[in-house]
Amino acid sequence: MIGVHSQPTDETREHALFYALGSLSSVERSAFEDNLAGGCDVCRAELRSLAQLMGQLALGIIAVAGPDKLRARLLERIATETRAAGRSAPVPAQPPAAGILLNEAGLLIARSVDMVWQALAPGIEFKPLFVDASSQRG
Repeated sequence: MIGVHSQPTDETREHALFYALGSLSSVERSAFEDNLAGGCDVCRAELRSLAQLMGQLALGIIAVAGPDKLRARLLERIATETRAAGRSAPVPAQPPAAGILLNEAGLLIARSVDMVWQALAPGIEFKPLFVDASSQRG
């Protein structure tokens, strides 16, 4: 990834796409930004084309509001089914992690772009989006 490219490759396209989506690890993001700062016109062109595409996609999205009491009904139904199964709804022991918008009554809503990449092994990073409460494992 380091250095100026003479033509686009699958790798340059992939890195530009993941950069535009905010999905690169911090190490990959830094390397891609260094590459852009180093004057790689191929990567800049890929990023520009993706920016235009994402702008067009954003224009095609129509915001639709859900029914007023949908969230409350959903959470009540989950709590009712949890009670009926003889289990109590888990109470979070600590404040939610970055990126977790809601983690109640078995419902998890997370923004992965706000989640922190964690090292698993050399060269492998992940974003935990779920933790099994009974085993404390993802």
